[in-house]
Amino acid sequence: MHHGRKASLPVKIPVTGISERLESEEIPTPAQLRAALMAATPNERLTCALMAFSGLRPGAIGNYLGNDGLRISDLVGVKVQGGRLEVPEPPLRIRVRATNSKAGHAYYTFLGEEGVEYLRSVLQARLEKREELGPDTDVIHPYRTDKKFIRTMNVGDQVRLALRRAGIPARPYVLRSYFASPLLEAQNAGKVSRDYSEYWMGHRGGVTEQHYTTGRARLPDSLIDSMREAYRRCEPYLSTVPTTARGGGNTEAFRVLLSAYYTDEEVGKIDLTDTAVVIEAIRKGASKAASQAGPKQQVIAKEELPRYLADGWVARMPVNGSKFVVERPA
Repeated sequence: MHHGRKASLPVKIPVTGISERLESEEIPTPAQLRAALMAATPNERLTCALMAFSGLRPGAIGNYLGNDGLRISDLVGVKVQGGRLEVPEPPLRIRVRATNSKAGHAYYTFLGEEGVEYLRSVLQARLEKREELGPDTDVIHPYRTDKKFIRTMNVGDQVRLALRRAGIPARPYVLRSYFASPLLEAQNAGKVSRDYSEYWMGHRGGVTEQHYTTGRARLPDSLIDSMREAYRRCEPYLSTVPTTARGGGNTEAFRVLLSAYYTDEEVGKIDLTDTAVVIEAIRKGASKAASQAGPKQQVIAKEELPRYLADGWVARMPVNGSKFVVERPA
C-alpha cells in the first residue's frame, strides 16, 4: 500500500551486482586441491573429496540441525560386518536421499579411486577405535560433540580449514565448482553427456529428464552402469593423482607430479612403481609447500597440536586453554 492505494505491479529492486569476492574467486587447480587434501585431517580430506569428486552439497553431508546426513547405507555396496569393512571397487555409487537434497529429489553420484581411498581410511580408523559402525552411521562424524551427524555449517568449517592451510582463500563451496569445471572439460572431450553431469550435481532437468529418464527415483540398472562408466572416463579430469582410468603411463605421470616438489635427483630416489610410496611423497611435498606458502602463525585446537609439532611448527602461547598459537619455523 502507498498513500492508501494498492500497488498494481510488483516492486522490483535492481541487483547491484555480484560481490567482488565471488567475481575474483578462482577455482583451485588439481595441484592446489592436492595441497589442501594433504594438509587436511582424514575427516577434512574425505569431506573435501565428497564435494570435489562427487559434487555433494554441504547439506547432503550433514543437515542444518545435525540430525541427518550422509549415512553408510547411502554408500551403495559398502558393508561393515563382524568388524570388517567391505568397499566395492570404484567408482562407488553414492545415494543422496530426497530429505538431504536441496531440490527435494533423490539422485545418485559417484566417488572415484582417490576418494574411495580416503573413505576407506576414515572408516577403517573408526573401526580400529572400536566404534560400532552400521547402515545408519554417519560418514562424516562431527568433532568434539555427541551429535550423530555433522551440521552443514561445520561441513563448511572443515573444508575451509583445509583450503586455508594450502593458502587458498576461496569459499568451501568452490569445491562444487571444482567438480563442475572438469566435467565440462570431459563433456567437451566427448567423455560424458551434459545430462549425466547435471544429474550428478543434483540439478533437475527438463520435462523429459524429470519424468522419463534421470529424473525418476529408481533408475534402471543399465542406466546406472552407463553412468558408472561415464564417471570412470571423467576420473582423469577430477582426480589429483594418477588413476587406473588414465591407462598404463602412471610412472611418468608420477614423475611429473613429484617434480612440483622435488629435484630430479630426489625424484630418482623415490620408487615410482609403488603407488603408496609416491602418494606419501606427494603428501609430504605438498604439506611442505603449503606450510611455506601459508601464514607464519595460526591458531589451532589443542587436539591438532601434536601434528603441527611433528611438522616442525613451534607452539608460542595457549589461548583460553583449548587453543594454541603456533608459528611456522623460518
